Amino acid sequence: MKAILINPPRFGNLKVIREDRCEITERDSVLPPMSLIQMAAYLRNQGHEIKVLDANGFDQGPEEVVSWIERNSDAKVLISRFTPTTIKNDTFLFSSAKRINNHIITIGICWTTRTQGKKVLESIPNLDIYVTGDTIDGVCEAIDAIENHRAIRNGANLLAFRDHYDLMISQENHRHITIEEIGIPAYDLLPSIEPYYANTRYRAPYTVIYSSKGCPFRCSYCTVAGTNVDLRSAESVMAEIDFLVAKYGLRSFTFFDETFTLNRDRAFEICSTLRERSYNLSWFCNTRSDLIDQDLLRIMHESGCEGISLGIESGNQTILDLCQKGTSVESNASAIRAAKRIGLRVFASFIVGLPGETKDTIEDTIRFIKNTRPNGIEVNIAVPYPGTRLFESFSKENPELLLIDWNTLQQDSPSCSLCGLPLSFLSDMRIRLYKSLYLNPMYFIENAVSILSSPSQTPLALRFILKTMRNLFFFSMKGAH
Repeated sequence: MKAILINPPRFGNLKVIREDRCEITERDSVLPPMSLIQMAAYLRNQGHEIKVLDANGFDQGPEEVVSWIERNSDAKVLISRFTPTTIKNDTFLFSSAKRINNHIITIGICWTTRTQGKKVLESIPNLDIYVTGDTIDGVCEAIDAIENHRAIRNGANLLAFRDHYDLMISQENHRHITIEEIGIPAYDLLPSIEPYYANTRYRAPYTVIYSSKGCPFRCSYCTVAGTNVDLRSAESVMAEIDFLVAKYGLRSFTFFDETFTLNRDRAFEICSTLRERSYNLSWFCNTRSDLIDQDLLRIMHESGCEGISLGIESGNQTILDLCQKGTSVESNASAIRAAKRIGLRVFASFIVGLPGETKDTIEDTIRFIKNTRPNGIEVNIAVPYPGTRLFESFSKENPELLLIDWNTLQQDSPSCSLCGLPLSFLSDMRIRLYKSLYLNPMYFIENAVSILSSPSQTPLALRFILKTMRNLFFFSMKGAH
């Protein structure tokens, strides 16, 4: 069966990231449509004819997308991702596809709204099937059912679909497709990997790599909290890196896992092998303060890791406990200092406006930033995303949340406050947190020392600072994180 996979165009002048846990607009990152080319690799291995269009990555507009669909109008299935905040921008291609070929079956993917299947279908008239469970599992089950004209019970909660479709999925017949099985994504279906970068252009070619998916932790605000963990073996991860170096001359990448160091032994093995390969790669990852130590940080750095991203969220212990982060203010501060001592750059994320937030707790967070001085920060305002415990708890007390316009689920300017503080105040505090770091004289002194002691990081450090100043003073951090 012929299927076409599309990553929709950008949202005005903003790039868009459409990965499960990260469905946001982003002024300064162009990431490859990794989940789509993973899906493409698996479907192609099953014998399907697959084509991929990354309109976001290659900055192609709606007219170019429609023209591409016309050239592939014999496709049986069209699969596309969208995000809640860009839904009107992203979903035009479903109606365009139906106009070009009324028999094409349209499948949509948006992880953030997966608990809202009925509302999604009501919002997108030309969407036939919506994936409400694991992304690749759901798409593959749907395509298998379409191809074989079979109907089975919908016990696995993988799909939502129009009444006229007799598609159902049974829990008994469903088998989870692991990322180990998928192996190397279908990079060859992209024209190149040249457009991709994260945060600042640095050491291209660049890509993202999933060495795992899922997160066992229960943070109340997170859309992937409590999801099953799917780990690839170190051998599988290294096979992908070997391929990318040989085929594309890869120079930098990010492990896009929720938590790269979740399994310490596996992370250590990957790093040891990377060090032995001597590829001279620069890489980055996401992790937690309670899942790193000096020995692990050291071998990460020796294998090419230049920076880590830590979800700090708050400098107040009560807020961390209320959102069930599972870390302490002390361990977070120690982790930042330990990583900086090793020579790693630390990018820390924070949230203002979580339940229990007060003016005093925000001041605690500002003091935390001033005392620890990460190399970079991301500050968002708490948003009650569907499917999170934050949404569940607040929708009981505030039923209007069930009617929330998804376009307002913006982390830099949401439509509701979850802590009683005015949104205008939270917006001001968001900017103040950024200024508490980037206008701190000690921040500039430390970065100058770091640049002088590690000349190889000079391009990255300078580009990051210039980009941040531009976003702070020209865009007030709108569409930037």
